[in-house]
Amino acid sequence: MVNLRRMLLVALLGVWVAESLFGQTRGEFQSIVEQNPIQSEAAHSPKFQVYPSEFKTLILGTIRLYQIFIATQDMSVCNFTPSCSHFAEQAFQRVSPVRALLLASDRLLRDNPSVAGHYTINPKTGRFSDPLDFYLKLLKTSTKHAKAAKK
Repeated sequence: MVNLRRMLLVALLGVWVAESLFGQTRGEFQSIVEQNPIQSEAAHSPKFQVYPSEFKTLILGTIRLYQIFIATQDMSVCNFTPSCSHFAEQAFQRVSPVRALLLASDRLLRDNPSVAGHYTINPKTGRFSDPLDFYLKLLKTSTKHAKAAKK
């Protein structure tokens, strides 16, 4: 109990010293914390959802952990917009897990310098534009052709 009191006293003393030395009040400290890019990005991002498939939930959670903890540490190295992790996240949210896994692995294999002439460049980001909707349209047309060929 005495150690707890000492720790509380040291913490309060530390706050008082920081306020007196640096002239920052709690309000200024709160505004600094609110401007944190990681927290502000997390506030705008959708909340974690549980999907009917446990595999889908596990994969989306793994992708989200990668985006939060690993991808934010270094500069972005993906040549595409949206980035490969966002592409995979969208794929797992919109199509079956098997197709999403194939789309994500295909995207990762295509993310190399030799693809420069095959994609249009997004003027806002300066990266290659490769949205998921293009591949979903291809999947729909290929399934329509397959159904027509069966008839």
